[in-house]
This record gives sequence, C-alpha cells and structure tokens, in this order.
Amino acid sequence: MQKLGKYLNPVQTIILNRHSCRTFLRTTLDEKYRVRIQQLIEKPLTGIFGHSARFVFISQEEKSEKPVRLGTYGFISGAREFIVGIINSTEALLDFGYLFETLILHATDMGLATCWLGGFFHRSAFAKAVQLQPNEIIPAVSPIGYARFEQTIRDQLIRIMAHSDQRKDWQALFFDGDFTKPLTKEAAEVFAEPLEMVRWAPSASNKQPWRIVKQTNSIHFFLQRAPNYRSIYACDLQMIDMGIALCHFVLTAKALSLPGEIVKAQPEIPIPAGVEYLFSWQY
Repeated sequence: MQKLGKYLNPVQTIILNRHSCRTFLRTTLDEKYRVRIQQLIEKPLTGIFGHSARFVFISQEEKSEKPVRLGTYGFISGAREFIVGIINSTEALLDFGYLFETLILHATDMGLATCWLGGFFHRSAFAKAVQLQPNEIIPAVSPIGYARFEQTIRDQLIRIMAHSDQRKDWQALFFDGDFTKPLTKEAAEVFAEPLEMVRWAPSASNKQPWRIVKQTNSIHFFLQRAPNYRSIYACDLQMIDMGIALCHFVLTAKALSLPGEIVKAQPEIPIPAGVEYLFSWQY
C-alpha cells in the first residue's frame, strides 16, 4: 500500500476538523493546492487489501459551461472543482473508501473543504469528464474548494435531516469479547482513541454501520447493514463506509505507534442477524 506522505497536523485533529461542506465559494483553487493534489493522485493508489483506485482532479470551468448538480444530502452549491474516484471492480470498494478518505483528510489538512458524494450525483457527466473506460466505476466524488463561512438555512436543514452532527454512543458500536457486552473506554485501553476516531468517521446518510468487537489480542470489524439500503444506490456505499472507518482507525493507531496489522481472522463468536465480519486488527 502506498503512503501519501505525512500530514501537517495530528491526524486526530484533522479527523475532528473534517466536516461535509455543501456551500462553497465560487472560485477555483490556488495553484499551490492544485499542484499538491495532483501530486497525491498522479498515479493509481493501492489499498490495504491490494485493490487499486485512481483519482482524477477536474475543474468544472474546464469541462463545461453548465453547472454540474450533485446530490446525496442535497445539491452542492458553488463548487467549481472535484476529485473523482474510479475503480474497476466492486471488490475494491473497501480499499476505495480507505484511499479516498486519506485524500479527503489531506485536503482538510490543507484547510480545504470537501464532501463525500456517493449517492445521486450525475455519474454520466463525471464519466465523460474523466473519460471513464467501459470496465470502470465511479463509486464517489467530492467537491474540493473553499467553504463559504456563513451557513444558509438550507445547509442547516440538510445537516439536521442527515443527522450530520450526531454520532452513536460507544455502547452501540463497540463490544467487549462478543456482542453481548458493550466496550468501555477504560477496557479499550490504548485503542480507545483509534476507536473514537472511527466513531467520527463519515458515512452515507450517517448510518454508522461499523460494529467492533475487542478481544485479548484482536479488534474485529463487522458491518451492520441498514435494511434495504444497499438496493437504493448504484454501488455498495456501506462497504465504502467501512473503508473510511478502517482509514481512521489505522491512521490513528499508526500515529500513536500502536502495534498491530490488518488480517482476516474471524472470531468464533455468535454474530447478530444482518451483521457480517470483514477484517481484524491483530496485535
């Protein structure tokens, strides 16, 4: 897996500073930011599980005189430039979420605004702009630019409807030994901070589908699917969400110099209905 270089600020600070921006200043990025972004995405990136993704920076002014209307939580306003994520297999969605979030965090670290868009955006317009190949898929895009500081009533309503500022409590997400006992921060010990950063990961419709079980020398990641949610969208957004959660956990664990690596090591415990095992951090 490639490393995209160090962040200027502590990754925990960047994660907590990141938020979904929906109203941008109608201006293009300064050249220094364009150069940095192009450096980050000049080659396809490979994730933890060996799948690759490529990313393309596009400017709306260069591609079309008509505004591109995007939506998951609603229409994005004012954005002129975007990062488009591309894969050639649906098996790459977990790695895709991981890789795209590392880029989103780099943008946040530069002081730029972004917004994950994986739902109803105009895929055909973006496909044409990036010259999408027949075997390729665009799972998500993000506007990138300067946030408009004053928040409109529309922005406030969208955030309320999307529950953007709400996060599930620890006892709903993290478990001790198996799914019958909630995990406390005290019992999580040195992994409390990486898990808290997972809790603040963005997810489609803020569903927060990650469920995590800590055992003696392993932390197991599970996906709890929202009923009928997968059939609504063009690709498996909740698998992307798990890649984002993995990104937050791994980057924070590495920042704290914690031991461990990602492996496939499903625990022999009862698993609730609608929950599936994905991977583990073994230490």
